[in-house]
Amino acid sequence: MLFHHVSEPGTYVEQLSFRLTSSKSSEAVRQAWVVLVDKIQSLRTVFHWEKLEKPVQIFLRRKVIPVTEHDFLSLHLVEQKARLKEIRDAVRKGATLQFWRTVSLGGSSKSGC
Repeated sequence: MLFHHVSEPGTYVEQLSFRLTSSKSSEAVRQAWVVLVDKIQSLRTVFHWEKLEKPVQIFLRRKVIPVTEHDFLSLHLVEQKARLKEIRDAVRKGATLQFWRTVSLGGSSKSGC
């Protein structure tokens, strides 16, 4: 996994996007991430390899995964899709094995053009 990440960044990036209909849904997603990360050790794993003789895999006791929300309510469907693609491409391009980024989408869509 580390070899592939170093030779081709973004190889092991999994992205999810979904529509949230209320602030309660948003809070439920945040709480679910906390529970999931606390229970699954591999989600708290980081790798360090730069300036080291051999790579090191570290299992963290605690890891906070930031949840970023983007409100697309004011955008038409075509604009929503374009903006989502921009965000996903930027996340994939900047992905590292040390940091997680999640994107959650809220609001209902307007009719597309």
